[in-house]
Order: sequence, then structure tokens, then C-alpha cells
Amino acid sequence: MNKNKLLRKTSTIGTIILIILMLGGCEDVIQVDLNSADPRIVIEAYILDNPGISAVIISNSTDYYNPSEFALVSAELVTISDNFANIDTLFRIESGLYISYSVELIVNRSYTATVIVDGITYTASAMMPVPIAIDSISTEYQEGGGFGSFEEEGYRLHVYFTDIENIDDYCRLKITQNDTLLEDYYLYDGKFSDGNPIDYEYFFEVFQVDDILIIDLYTMDYVVFDYFETLLNVIASSDGGESNAVPANPNTNWDNDALGYFGVFAVRSDTIIVEEDNTSP
Repeated sequence: MNKNKLLRKTSTIGTIILIILMLGGCEDVIQVDLNSADPRIVIEAYILDNPGISAVIISNSTDYYNPSEFALVSAELVTISDNFANIDTLFRIESGLYISYSVELIVNRSYTATVIVDGITYTASAMMPVPIAIDSISTEYQEGGGFGSFEEEGYRLHVYFTDIENIDDYCRLKITQNDTLLEDYYLYDGKFSDGNPIDYEYFFEVFQVDDILIIDLYTMDYVVFDYFETLLNVIASSDGGESNAVPANPNTNWDNDALGYFGVFAVRSDTIIVEEDNTSP
């Protein structure tokens, strides 16, 4: 097997939290510049095929000196349409939060999100990808005593899936450990693994017996992948660069100078409970 390194109407507060978590949370948005700056519109939007839901979160960005301050922004109109003239209007559940359960996703169909705020129209488009299934999940015991992530005794996670032949596959894995989403970006670019079986070994940390691990494999088109890849670079630059460096914002598919992204995702999930001596096949 080839191994590839992968860079996981109701207005109740519970519903709002669920939507933000499903979208990936505010972790996906990098604030503009490490200096005082005028707010810019930030739109985080997605369509998931499993479960079938569309959501849009609209806010204003803040500057570096007020990183905890952000304001949700109401829109005059939020719609999602496809290239076959189907259109769906999302309904408002709170200021800046819009959802729909009726957008039909068809593989290889293009979808466009349209958001109108203060008379300005913002649009972004993405393609519904061919879904990639998770073939299996396993864990492999390590004794510990090594360096870095090999130092701790525990179980390493392996996720197996198969790259689709003759298609440029782009994926993100989300890993939830005992109801806690691991806040990292694990990205897969299949351009060098066409049609091959993939063994993704999660090497950042180990897990323990009885841990419950939920693996969500998000397949996306290149435009959305590019957003997450540049976001990862921005995070790395911000964490490891010089203190006076000013990182750029991640690439976006929104027009009119908006930040954020609009993604169309095929999601496939599986769960494993870590068991003693449960090792990779």
C-alpha cells in the first residue's frame, strides 16, 4: 500500500453550535493582517451530501488587536443554485446564520452560492465531487520510547481508502476523539496516487484503549482544496514565522474581496473503538 501524508426553522443555541461545528468552526477563518484594518466580509459556506444540509455563516473580520471580536452579519438574500437553473433560498435562523435541507447534490454538477449584504452581491462556485469511501479503519500498537510522536505508548490510527482512477481527488479528514474534534488540517492530494489504495497513518499523536474515533472523509474540488491548503500555509507561517511577519489570507473562491470559502463536500464516515492489540492488517 502507498502511504500518503494528509495535511478531519429553529433558533436554539444548540442548533447554532451544531451548524458552526459542522462547518468546521471559526478556526477556518484567518483574520486580516497583523495590524489594525477595516473589517471585511467573511462568508463560510458549504453543502454536505451526508447529511444533506447547506449552511452559510456571514460575519465581519477583525484586526489582530481584537481577535476575539467578530459580529455576525445579516444578509438581504442567501441562495444556492446549480448550472441547471435550480435555485434554493436559504432561511435565516439567526443573524448571519442561514440553512437549507433541500439542495439536491449531483456528482460533477456545479453549484453557486450568492449572498447579498448591504446591497453588495458576493458569489462563489464549487463542483460536487465523486465521493471517496472509507474502506476500513484500524489501529496499531506502539510501545513508545522513541522521539516525537513515537515517544508515547498507545495506538496509531490507520485510515484506508482508494483513490479514484482518472480523477484528480482532493480530500480533508476530520477526526473526532471521544466527542472532541481534533483541530488540525489533514489534506490529501491524489495527483500522484491515481487509482491506488491509500493507507493514511495519523502520526501526530496516539490513542488509548476505549477511545472512540469518528473519521469523516470530505472529498472536494480543487478550488476548495486550494483554500484549505493555503489556510494551512498561513497557519504554519503565523506559528513559525517572525513576529513581525504579515501572513496573507488563504485563497478564496468568493468574489468582491470577501474572505472565507464556499465548499461542496461528499462526506463518508466510519467509527472505531480502540481495542487492545487491535492492529493494522
